[in-house]
Amino acid sequence: MHKEGKKEWWKSGWLWFALVVVVLAVIFQTWLWRLAFQETPPGGVPTLSNLVILVIALLSLGMAVFGFLVHRWLSEEIDKATKNTAEWLAKECADIEVRSTVRENITSARLSARMSFGHWEEYEQLWREKGYRDLEKEELWTVGDDSQVKSRVELYLNLAKIEALRALEYVERLPSERANEGLILSYKNDFAYHLATEKDVKSKGRALELAYELRDKAQGNFHYLETFAWVLMRFAEKDSPEEGQREFAEGKAQVQELLKREDINKEHPSWRQKIKEKYELCFPGIGLPDIHG
Repeated sequence: MHKEGKKEWWKSGWLWFALVVVVLAVIFQTWLWRLAFQETPPGGVPTLSNLVILVIALLSLGMAVFGFLVHRWLSEEIDKATKNTAEWLAKECADIEVRSTVRENITSARLSARMSFGHWEEYEQLWREKGYRDLEKEELWTVGDDSQVKSRVELYLNLAKIEALRALEYVERLPSERANEGLILSYKNDFAYHLATEKDVKSKGRALELAYELRDKAQGNFHYLETFAWVLMRFAEKDSPEEGQREFAEGKAQVQELLKREDINKEHPSWRQKIKEKYELCFPGIGLPDIHG
């Protein structure tokens, strides 16, 4: 046999009986009062209609208060959600704008850098074929097509310098948190190199500033160190004899160190030989050591 479980409270017969008794008492309260006290109930005794009206009034008041509280809560939640959504949208839009600007600047910088490199290849080849003659000495460019070649070298050099500067300006506009130090340094290297090749005395201060920054941040990068030497040695004659000798000697020492580095062969086997030949042609009598390894 199974024990009968507890009945739910609303299934209790006594509860329903009590409820019926209360309802009947309220309905027949006037008659019961007369039966018990032989008189009409005084005016203060509540009737069924009064009780119903009171209950309805209390329920209405409760529903009104409840509705007000629900409305207030919903309004606050909607306002909070709207504010959070607006802040999120503003942040997302700002982030999208930043990412778009970053992509645009980096793409433009790389395009300018490629154009600069192409112009460098043009003037470097033409200049090398003419033995790296001094571009400032017109008397060295008077035979055959020398004058035309010199004009083309100067044209490509100027274009390479302009595009290198543009590439640098594009990456320098990036937000600090998105800045790419390696990319910035690479474009500074290109710009400084072209300034030194052009050898305009007006650009010396800027070129030297970039050169020393490249040396300090090179971390063994032979391209940056070679640009440092190139800038010092190209601009040496633009300074006082004493200062020029110091700059030239510092640049030459750097080139000599690079020519001793056998590790460069792993990446560029012929780079040291080309640099040696170039510096010996650009700076006659420089006396660079032979390359070993």
